[in-house]
Parts: sequence; structure tokens; C-alpha cells
Amino acid sequence: MQQKSTSSATSTYPEVEGRFGLKTYLGEKYVSLIAGGIGGMVGGIVTCPIEVIKVRRQSLAFGHSLKNMSSYQICKNLIRNEGALSLLKGLTPTLVGAVPSRAISFFVYENSKRKAQSSGIGNDNYLTHMTAASVSAFVTTTVTSPIWVIKTRFQLMQDDVSNIKDKNIRKQNSWRQVTRKIYQESGFRGFWKGLSASYLGVNETVIQFLLYENIKKRLRNNDLHQVMGLGYATESLFSILFSKTVACLIMYPHEVVRTRMREYEGVLSASKVEASNKKVKIQGDYSTLIKSFSGIYRYEGVKGLYRGLWTHLLRAVPNTSIIFLTYETFKRL
Repeated sequence: MQQKSTSSATSTYPEVEGRFGLKTYLGEKYVSLIAGGIGGMVGGIVTCPIEVIKVRRQSLAFGHSLKNMSSYQICKNLIRNEGALSLLKGLTPTLVGAVPSRAISFFVYENSKRKAQSSGIGNDNYLTHMTAASVSAFVTTTVTSPIWVIKTRFQLMQDDVSNIKDKNIRKQNSWRQVTRKIYQESGFRGFWKGLSASYLGVNETVIQFLLYENIKKRLRNNDLHQVMGLGYATESLFSILFSKTVACLIMYPHEVVRTRMREYEGVLSASKVEASNKKVKIQGDYSTLIKSFSGIYRYEGVKGLYRGLWTHLLRAVPNTSIIFLTYETFKRL
């Protein structure tokens, strides 16, 4: 009976060459590299404004003044005080980071999965997916950390557009200035700030891929695609929506900790920190992973570890869905 079910699933979505023959032209190994990069680019552009709002909520400098404001109100304030383009803050480093990171992530994941299967770890099982996802997340996190540090700091810098008629008063911060500032404050090690929290986030990737692969396989092997009338794209979408939501809910605190660690030295080195024209009192030490966790919990409670959660879900779930759908679609071309 099980054999019949598997056969049905295979015949519904056969692994055949797509109409454009990309697997033949690029080679099976490199389709995942290109598909992942394109998915990262599309997802990064579409969800950039939500990312800016999320980072502001998580921030040490802005978080306290924004905690009673809705995402819509934050968006309005950003446009009024910093201009409409402030919603695209960090887009350049986001794309510079998202394209290679997603390309590397999917490339390493797919090839690690093949290596795991060929080495006898297992054929498309939990252990295979967990091994491949762990290797992929670790490599991607290490290589792309400087880009995400620059992006986070860039999104936390304010542009004064309160007097837009006076061109000399208007001040713009570029990603080059942010890069120089990080280097002046901490040297090269500053570009890997929050890396320990990012490594903690490897677990989120592992959970996500484990759930995604197994939900997708169960939907197909149990003939649910026929009972529920699901197509290939719908199955993939349902699988990633569920898996990403669960992974985010479990591992979200590391996102807040990572943001605090990345901004901490910049906030500490400034003569004063202002948010909405009010001085912000820095409470706690956010220089290490343990100190960051304990500092947030001590001064803000459990709620502090989940600050910006709903904004994060609003951004991360659609973004990941776009990336995975683009990736799965491109692979079948």
C-alpha cells in the first residue's frame, strides 16, 4: 500500500527535465545556487520595509520609544521624519547579503544532502535533512555575517529630513559610512558582532528544513495532494508557511539578542543616543551572548525577548515563502 502511495506521488510530480533544460545546461549542482540567489533577491526587495520596522522595534536605541506604537504608526513616523526612502533603508546590503547567502544556503544544503545520502547516513530522512541544514546554516552564517551587521546598523541610523527645504540640513547616512564607523569602533571583529547569537539561530534553520521537507513529503506520499486538490506550488507554500512560523516562534529570542549585540558598541561609543528627540538610558551590558540574554530578561522581562515578534513574522514568513516558491519554481524550469 505504501509502495503504491509513493508511486502515485512520484507520477504526480516527476523529477524530469524542465522545459528550459536548466539542469542540463547548468548542471544539477548549480541549479540550486542560481535558484537560491534569485529567490533571495525577490524576497529581500518585497519585504524590506517590514524588515526596517522590525529592526527598529528590536533596537536598544529605538525599542523603548516604539513599544506602544503599532507597525502602521512606526511606518508613518518613518515617512514623516526620515522620508519615504527610509522604508528601504539597508536594501543595498540586504540584497548584497540575501542573494549570496540564499545562493550559498541552498547550494550547500542540496549538496550536503546528496553527500549525506551517498555516505550512508540515510536516504531522504530526518538525519539527512538535519545534517544538511546544519552545515548549510553554519557556512552561510559565518560567510555573510559582515553584510548583516552593516545592514542592521544602517537601518538603525536616523536621517534628519525635518527641514527638507534646506538641502544643507538634510543628512544622509550611506552604507560606506556605516562600514567605516563599525571598523573605527571595533576593527574587523566588529563585522562579526552577534555571530554567537547567529550560530544559535542555526537551530531555526534546522527546524525549518526538517519540518519543510517532511511535511512536503507526507502531503505527497499520503495522496493528500489529490484529496485536498493541492498542486505542487500550493503544497510547497503550505509546507514553508507552517515550518517557518513554528521555527520563528521557537527561536525568535536570538533575533533580539543579535540586534542588541550588533548595535551595542555603536550606541555605547556615541556621546548620547536619541530616539524621537528623547535621551535613551542604556541599561545592561550587551557585549556577549549570555550578558545580552540576561540583560534583556532583567530589565525588560520575557516580553523583551519577544519584542518585534509579530513584525518579524509578518516579514519573515512571506519572505521565506517567496524565496522557497521562487527556488522550487526555478528548479523545475
